[in-house]
Amino acid sequence: MSEERAEIAAGLILAVIGGACVAAAMAAPQPGLDPLGPGALPMAAALIVILLSLAMIGQALRRKRFEPSGSFAETADGSAARQPPSPLPLLLVSLVTLLYVAALAFLRLPYWGATLVFVTITVWLLSNRRIAALPKALAAGVILGFGCDYLFTQIFIVDLP
Repeated sequence: MSEERAEIAAGLILAVIGGACVAAAMAAPQPGLDPLGPGALPMAAALIVILLSLAMIGQALRRKRFEPSGSFAETADGSAARQPPSPLPLLLVSLVTLLYVAALAFLRLPYWGATLVFVTITVWLLSNRRIAALPKALAAGVILGFGCDYLFTQIFIVDLP
């Protein structure tokens, strides 16, 4: 399966999941005193997932139509040969994500610390593991780790792991 077809399939799956979340949020019982109700935040998140899924599908369709897939490497005779994208970043990010979830669930690490490490490593992996990207990756990790912890615990009053 080509990269564009995989992105289109993933976008469709995520859009369907987002639609199911919207339906579930709309079915949540509405309390009498709360104007937004318990389904407001899940519905907003699901609508964002649907919009991003549609953007991903559109980008994949545009790339499929106008750009060749894969990267190009020079062969021995000097011509360019198409080289398929490496699955290593996908596998590494998937492994880091599983370790992040396991660390939060079983090791009872603080949310801010686990998120800081997870985001830093993930951003660095997705930047082709360049050393020059480490400061930006660390900045993103610090902002998201501490920022999400503050947002959820102090503003939304939600207990995090």
